[in-house]
Amino acid sequence: VESVGRVVLVFAPWSAPITLTRAWCLFEIFVCVQRGIPLEVIMPAAQLIDFATALVDDFDSVALALSKIALDEAEATKPEDKANILRAVEASVGLGKLDKQVLRELRAWLLQTGMEALAAEPENWGLTSAIGKLLHDQGRLGEAEP
Repeated sequence: VESVGRVVLVFAPWSAPITLTRAWCLFEIFVCVQRGIPLEVIMPAAQLIDFATALVDDFDSVALALSKIALDEAEATKPEDKANILRAVEASVGLGKLDKQVLRELRAWLLQTGMEALAAEPENWGLTSAIGKLLHDQGRLGEAEP
């Protein structure tokens, strides 16, 4: 991961990204967070349109879709890969910390994406409220001020 310099996550479908159900993907996101490697989220064009609509019309559903992080429930093609990943994570930070750090990174991305959507639609009070809640949950309530 370090030698590449960044990681691209493909969220498809956006409402239940397969990447968030794969052990290797979660481990790679975690490594990016730990080592300060840039992480970029992309989606296929059709998914991006649906995501943009949901972001504005139903922000809570987007937040919920991106909150289901559990390395111990993730899948791997080879059972030994998952076992090795779980063993490595348990020996370093523990499963709970990995899940929390991946979730924190995704929530930061969601917040940034929501702020960009809000800049385009400043009168969208539902989106404003959802972003305020996300800021509150992240301990960044001061940023909710206009």
